[in-house]
Amino acid sequence: MVTEPTKGQFHFAQEIENWQRGSTVRRVLQIGWMIVRGIAELAIMVYVLNAISEPNINLIVAVLGIIYATVRSAALYLRLTISGLAWASDRQFLEHKRVWADPTANIDIEIAGTDASRSRMLVNFYIAAVFVGLQYLICLLYVFSNLQFL
Repeated sequence: MVTEPTKGQFHFAQEIENWQRGSTVRRVLQIGWMIVRGIAELAIMVYVLNAISEPNINLIVAVLGIIYATVRSAALYLRLTISGLAWASDRQFLEHKRVWADPTANIDIEIAGTDASRSRMLVNFYIAAVFVGLQYLICLLYVFSNLQFL
């Protein structure tokens, strides 16, 4: 437990604790919204592909869906790479700060905050990657089901 700051003193650890108490509900709502949005995207995709009765047009729409999923997956992996580099840089900076800065500074709290933000980012990435993978599978299913073999 963090001690109460004296009058006029800013206590960084206390602010982090207060923020984390309120952020749990916010985080659950954010994850829920991502899942609902992904399910809605999949439902719209399936509805559109089922509504098209012409096999050739259905094939074209499914190929466009595969292209869309490819662009999204490339953007997701680029985002993962860039944020991973930023996380590693921040972590390395904090370790240098621990060694070279004031030894009484509480760097562990800042490192914990950095690690928590990394895990939140990874959860977002995994949820988005699952839905992109499902979009791939649905579009591939429609592509192969509409191919006319001779």
